[in-house]
Amino acid sequence: AGGRRGGEKVKKVRGRRLRVNRPEIRREVPDGAGGKVSKLVIPMARDYANVTDILADAITARVIRDETLTFTAQAWLLSTRMGRDLLTQVEIVFSLDRGGMVFGQVNIFTIILDNVGKDLAACFFGVAWLICMVSFSVVLLTRALYRWRQGRLRSHFSRFWTLLEWTIAVVSWFLCAMFLTERSQIWQVQDIVQAYKTERAALSAPDDLELLDRRVIDDLAEAATVACSTSMWLQTYVADYHILLVFRFFLAVRGQPRLAIVLNTIRKASVDLIHLGIVFLIVFSAYVLSGHILFGRRMEAFATIDSSFAECFEIVMEREYDWDKFTEQDVWTSMLWVWSFMLILVLVLVNIFLAMIFDSYGEVRTSVGNKATVWMTAKQLGQQFMHMYGYKARWVPNKEMLTTIRGMQCQNITPWMLKDALPGISNKQVNYLFNSASGRLDTMLIKNNKDALPEILSAVVLGVEKMYTGLESLEHRTQNVIELPEEASNGKANGKRRRADEEAEATATEDSSPSFGVTSVSTATAVAIAATGDADGGSG
Repeated sequence: AGGRRGGEKVKKVRGRRLRVNRPEIRREVPDGAGGKVSKLVIPMARDYANVTDILADAITARVIRDETLTFTAQAWLLSTRMGRDLLTQVEIVFSLDRGGMVFGQVNIFTIILDNVGKDLAACFFGVAWLICMVSFSVVLLTRALYRWRQGRLRSHFSRFWTLLEWTIAVVSWFLCAMFLTERSQIWQVQDIVQAYKTERAALSAPDDLELLDRRVIDDLAEAATVACSTSMWLQTYVADYHILLVFRFFLAVRGQPRLAIVLNTIRKASVDLIHLGIVFLIVFSAYVLSGHILFGRRMEAFATIDSSFAECFEIVMEREYDWDKFTEQDVWTSMLWVWSFMLILVLVLVNIFLAMIFDSYGEVRTSVGNKATVWMTAKQLGQQFMHMYGYKARWVPNKEMLTTIRGMQCQNITPWMLKDALPGISNKQVNYLFNSASGRLDTMLIKNNKDALPEILSAVVLGVEKMYTGLESLEHRTQNVIELPEEASNGKANGKRRRADEEAEATATEDSSPSFGVTSVSTATAVAIAATGDADGGSG
């Protein structure tokens, strides 16, 4: 760009544009790996004027040249916040692109130099977590040993929930080892900082302070960089670990129907969601590639495949987009892309996804009923605990109960049969078991079967109709018996009519009882349904 001033042509030089170095474009910008590296150290002993002079000399000496790919500025700040000694590493990385862009990336890492023992709350929860982790690991090893003795170790580890539990245990011990590594590195940084403070307090001459700064800076920078990197990754893994514990929560609440609604909903709709996800992924990938081809030249959000994927996903989730940027060039093509994207992906596929979730949730919620509340479960667990440790009548584990029922080999089992087979079982457990089985069967036969109510109503209507037909035949026969004809010549006809009436009466007797389609259900099946605890010892 240029202009004229006082009859002379003035040339305007446009500066480089600074952009944030986002994760999806970092692979495309220079990183300086494998090139020559130059370093400039400014000691802390220098004042502001000297620092300004050093930077001016660096500019004059052209430290940043046309061949420079990256420029990094690092600083370590020692401070005290909320009674804690903190060491903060600040790193600013500038990547110089040959196309005229300057991409900046700011990294800030902070480590706590104080000992962990000063925080009583952290010590308490840390010890509690360690105890839980040890107990959990012992339980897993005991179960695996028990399955190995039974010869079912392979089937035991083929279960998804077993693999999840072992994954949580391994990750827990890995985090514990990483935490010890981080603390050892922080202790090393503490020793360097403490020695630096002691030596600096004994010096006063500016030259001696500068020599001390130059001598300590390399060791401190190396140790602090390693400690900050380990602390950063530890925080990242701990955050992901909490997400992993959410799946363990789903496993723990499977015995409570109300709390297990989310898991059961996802499980019930999983097949439909997988097939819909395949369709969604194919269509979504097509729009990601087409958006990268159409808008990648002029929009940073679509410059790479990764950024195009992120931008399209953001549009699907937030349902917002910048219409002006899309239509800066080629309005009709941009309009076709945006409108078809919103119609197919946002309005159709996303709503189908929600409809599947809602439909599965309705079925699961209907099957749960209104009595399976958290406080009812807590009351049941309290009664179970009291019978296990406080009463003479015992509370039989689900595993023992299922083994006994399978060994009885009876189609129908009554409460008295169960009490004879399991001596000492509590009456409350028997009542709870059969009531739960009855409610579960009622839910399976009525609530979960959408066609059950129309079938029952149809059976009732047909039964009433057959009863009405039988009553008509019976009334007709009664009238014929009262009004017997006196003519002997009609005896033969009366005999035929009597036989016909007897056949009609027999038919009316058979058809007069309405059929409701009731089927006998095995009580053993109900008991097996009610005992929902897994074979590893979970409670139903």
